[in-house]
Amino acid sequence: SRTVHSLIKGWISSFCVGGVMIATQCSSWSRARHGPLGSSWGPLRDNKHVFGLPGLSVQDQEKVALGNKQMRASADIIRICNRFSIPCILENPIASLIFRAFPLSRLLEAPSCTSVTVDQCGYSARWRKRTRFACWNCTDAESLGILCRGRNGICSHTHKHHIILTGKSPSGPLWTSLAQQYPSKLSYALSDLLIRSYQSRKHNHYLYYAAG
Repeated sequence: SRTVHSLIKGWISSFCVGGVMIATQCSSWSRARHGPLGSSWGPLRDNKHVFGLPGLSVQDQEKVALGNKQMRASADIIRICNRFSIPCILENPIASLIFRAFPLSRLLEAPSCTSVTVDQCGYSARWRKRTRFACWNCTDAESLGILCRGRNGICSHTHKHHIILTGKSPSGPLWTSLAQQYPSKLSYALSDLLIRSYQSRKHNHYLYYAAG
């Protein structure tokens, strides 16, 4: 919705927003679809065709077009956050092709951006689910970066087997759908990062104006 998008940008540029967390839908950007081209699990994009492979079905073209719009809308919000030094975080799976898409790829090169890799098992999830957080104007973003050093599917934090995110869970829903929600500890860590970054920004602006 352009109306909602403009409203959010207005809040940011009016300094009504202390921090922004964006988790752009990753379904069309994921590399998890690796079946034969044209099949229901065939790829939608690759490194050479970041904005969509040629010859996709009408249904898949619609998915790609929606993903492209969501990426551009996300980049637009990140751009205005960066312009006003508002703390902002973008999340997607580590291998997501969204990070290769322009204009987002250009924003990742900004001096204010720090990219952090997180294994969610480090925040008490039962699965590893390696995730990338791109952080703009964030204080000590590296503190998020907890990785699993285990091998052969064994978690280095719990010393138990990771749950593999394929198929259905014993309770019925797909594991991938259950894993969409962040572990509580990760949610708190992200919130804390945005709050600390906002407070640091306010403090730095106060010192600037006091010195002036």
